[in-house]
Amino acid sequence: AGDFSAVGCVLVCGVCRLADAPDLELTFYTFLVVVLWANVMSLLLPSPTFGSLTFMIYRMLVGDIFKFLVIYLLLLLGFGLALFGLLQGGDFPRDLHDQGDLDCIQCNVYFGT
Repeated sequence: AGDFSAVGCVLVCGVCRLADAPDLELTFYTFLVVVLWANVMSLLLPSPTFGSLTFMIYRMLVGDIFKFLVIYLLLLLGFGLALFGLLQGGDFPRDLHDQGDLDCIQCNVYFGT
């Protein structure tokens, strides 16, 4: 499956080069590098010298880095939604409108100043 994906990426990159779409071409080249790296790792797996190192890298990628990425994305999503909610500027109660400048009140609510 990796070989067919690599050939498909090379063909799509050629089409993107002819169509003058450098951003799309770079995206497919990036995917191609990942596919070829995985292909090399699978070829090194039976080797007595590099097999254990390849297996260790695979376990590290699947176990540790994947868990870190899930936690990182959850935190990024939470903080992003919180910041979006703060900067959205919701409806304030009517009595706050009578106290003075609304921009100053928003500044006090958002940043505590």
